[in-house]
Amino acid sequence: MSRKIIKQNSPLSFMDCSSCGARCCQSNLIYASLYDIEKVTELFSLFFMIQNHKISLVYFFYYGEKEGEHCPYLQNDLCSVYEKRPYACRSYPFSHQSSSIYYSTTCPHIVESQESGMKFIEDKKINPAIFNDFVTEDFLQKQDDVMKKSEEFVRFCNQNDLLIPYEKFYAGKELYMNFKPSMQKQLYCIHPFKVAALRLSGKKLFEGKGYFLSIIQKIIAAQRNIEKLYLKSSL
Repeated sequence: MSRKIIKQNSPLSFMDCSSCGARCCQSNLIYASLYDIEKVTELFSLFFMIQNHKISLVYFFYYGEKEGEHCPYLQNDLCSVYEKRPYACRSYPFSHQSSSIYYSTTCPHIVESQESGMKFIEDKKINPAIFNDFVTEDFLQKQDDVMKKSEEFVRFCNQNDLLIPYEKFYAGKELYMNFKPSMQKQLYCIHPFKVAALRLSGKKLFEGKGYFLSIIQKIIAAQRNIEKLYLKSSL
């Protein structure tokens, strides 16, 4: 999904979500954060992806790469898991990363006009309604900490050698090797056997990192959601 940063002289406005046909639910992936990961791991697959020399944690919405695919939880242009949808779904077409706010260039209801709709910029500042209308006040209060903690978690997994290339871990498993074939060289997953071995060895890697360990366990379980997405995509 193509994104651009919202600049202070932005002439853009956002209209509404009333008639776009749920185009946002046709995205291939979205970036994950620790804010909602406990709810979302039961629905989607989570992996680490390297893009532009940066590693990020991402959700994948559907199995494979067929044209016209969409989130399997989309029914009649409505989200069937609305209360459990990821933060990125709640905030679309906006996102907040590294102290900057971005917007999706593929959203059909962002227009280069300030004649109508919700203005991006008011009094030379980001219009607070941009986020207030899309995410909860709870997240707004926590967002900087959430982003920092999420980046710290990714570094922790990478620096402690908990990741393994996707294509290496799933080599020979046909169902898994047909999942996002064009992205496999960018994908990494948490190695469950490495995590188990470290815990049994008595090393204190997870001492004081109980929260990270709980997230790791949820991500390992979520990796099996590829099978769930495959079954839903095959219906």
